[in-house]
Amino acid sequence: MRSAAEVLAYLQGERKVTVDGKKVKSFQIEPKESDHFVVTGALKQDYEDIVKEFADKAQPGDRNTDYLPQDIADAIKARSKKENAPRYKFVVYSTVLDKYEHPSVIQVSKCMWNSDTDTNCNITYSNSNFWCFVAVYAVYTE
Repeated sequence: MRSAAEVLAYLQGERKVTVDGKKVKSFQIEPKESDHFVVTGALKQDYEDIVKEFADKAQPGDRNTDYLPQDIADAIKARSKKENAPRYKFVVYSTVLDKYEHPSVIQVSKCMWNSDTDTNCNITYSNSNFWCFVAVYAVYTE
């Protein structure tokens, strides 16, 4: 039997509780104030540097260009996971288009979330060959 203090701590998400050696979810629906994920200027600059690095190395018609959106998304997701953001899941949406084949583009993305806890960051980069758009969503999950 658990004490009232243990139950209260459990409900507030302050302590991990195990039952028969298995973790039980805390049902904490919002992060603590110190755990809110915020996209800082330095982090956004890191994202922009990643996109620029990959786009500048790629050449139109190269076989590796087919994997450019995936490579950019994987690198940005790996960088995002280095941030100490407990219980946040990162969704990275990446589009890379050849400027000559797709001269005009309208880009729309949508994600349903809680505006108090979740955030996003958009990066657009263009060079002489490619147009790149990346959306990074940080979504708080239980």
